[in-house]
Amino acid sequence: MTDYSKHDNTIIMKSISKYLIAFPALALIILAGCGAPNGDETADTTESTTRERIVAVETMTVEQVRFEDRIRINGNVSAFEDAMISVETPGQVLFIAERGTNVKKGDVILRLDDRLLQANYQATKTGYELALDAFNRQNALYADSVISTMQYLQAKAQKDQAASQLTAIEKQLEDAALKAPFSGRIEEKLTSEGQFVGPGTPVLRLVNTNQVKISGGVPERYAGIIKAGSEVEVQFRSYGLESRTAQIRFAGNLINPESRTFPVEIVLNNTNGSIKPSMVVEMRVTRSELEESIIVPRTAVIRNDEGLSIFVVTNDNGTLKATQQTVTLSLSSGDYVVVDSGLNPGDQVVTAGFTNLSNGDLVNVIATRSTDDLLK
Repeated sequence: MTDYSKHDNTIIMKSISKYLIAFPALALIILAGCGAPNGDETADTTESTTRERIVAVETMTVEQVRFEDRIRINGNVSAFEDAMISVETPGQVLFIAERGTNVKKGDVILRLDDRLLQANYQATKTGYELALDAFNRQNALYADSVISTMQYLQAKAQKDQAASQLTAIEKQLEDAALKAPFSGRIEEKLTSEGQFVGPGTPVLRLVNTNQVKISGGVPERYAGIIKAGSEVEVQFRSYGLESRTAQIRFAGNLINPESRTFPVEIVLNNTNGSIKPSMVVEMRVTRSELEESIIVPRTAVIRNDEGLSIFVVTNDNGTLKATQQTVTLSLSSGDYVVVDSGLNPGDQVVTAGFTNLSNGDLVNVIATRSTDDLLK
């Protein structure tokens, strides 16, 4: 009985194994039959989505405008007049102007103790008057041939020597009252009352910022184009000041061998004092002007192995599409370039959103601006 039972169990297990092996294959067939239609539908949906992809873009309407080809260089601001004032005669300081004082040309900004100079001046003046009187007497006698030529020349030499001494002491006395060489503001006070100073000692720094100089270096390749009289626009973006226009007052002839630039300088009025020395500004020097040009932002131009192109929005029966248009460029200035060919006035150029844009894609124009708006 036991052997028959084992035999029956073996037959049952083999039958069950056959069904277990066949079931997965059957399940796959059923699933494949049920899933095929859904797979086709997904593929159709994906293809439909690709065809109907709409890209949001921003555009600008190109127009013919006046274009100025400008060179951008950095400029450094300095005071129109800036001087360290020194004394030329020794003495003790009795008065010195305070820092921050506005003075005019000729105003006394420092005074030295001149009592000893005054005494020397009086003695020297008296000596000169005696020498002058003696010379006049000797001159009359010499004219009558009463005295010799040597006596006459000695009297003349004494007179001239006394005159030179008097001139020297007068100059020292004048220098004891130090006067402003130009109008400006006392920016530094380098000594104080009671201190003794000697010749050549700096005592004050006087600065005139009613006008300022702005200096910069222009690349040498523009040496034959940028000259004195060329128009310059100065921008103070970092300081919140309005831009100014001026003309180059000085254009150097010597090239800096290190930077390969030549110096240029302009002068701006600064009566309100808003422009400070040592500011760094941007100078835009005009190189050439074009009256009617089509310009686009430099970032709108696509560069690849095939050349240069720009996406233009076209209207196909009410449907907006992106068309990649080949262009040629000429001049450039800052953020903009001039398009020589490939665009016409009135074209809508894609300026933002073209990173993932392909030729023929549908577009949704979310904002559009004019050329004049972009140039403001």
